[in-house]
Amino acid sequence: MDPRYTERLPGFPACRLFALFDTDADLRGALRALEPHVPPAAVRLLTGERGAQALDVSGATRGLRGRAMRVVQDLLFGRSSLHLHETHLRRGGHLLLIPAREWTQCQELVSALTEWGAHGLLWFARFSVLDVTPRYSAVSGRAITLG
Repeated sequence: MDPRYTERLPGFPACRLFALFDTDADLRGALRALEPHVPPAAVRLLTGERGAQALDVSGATRGLRGRAMRVVQDLLFGRSSLHLHETHLRRGGHLLLIPAREWTQCQELVSALTEWGAHGLLWFARFSVLDVTPRYSAVSGRAITLG
């Protein structure tokens, strides 16, 4: 399976789950785990410096209008975690962008991906951004999930 590489992301990537992976092995495992949930051609992959440029956290490749749009998005949606995603990509990590229209679909994807070391999980819903990275209870060691 070869996920399509994205040259540039849309201004606001609504209805997508972002997931970071550290190793090629984790990435390959995650792609296999996604197959029952999402068509492989719908998954986008960003990797390395080229991926960081496509992420375009500052909006610089879109000119003054793009930078202004990113500032507004940061204020309204708290997208500051994307700077961590950009740094991860620049250090050689991987970022998958996975379609997730509904909350239940997002939860299924998070469950499938956490077994493969996914972190930095952000769900861009229609009008909000949620950090859906599982948190773990210090008492039980079990994941605490939303919903």
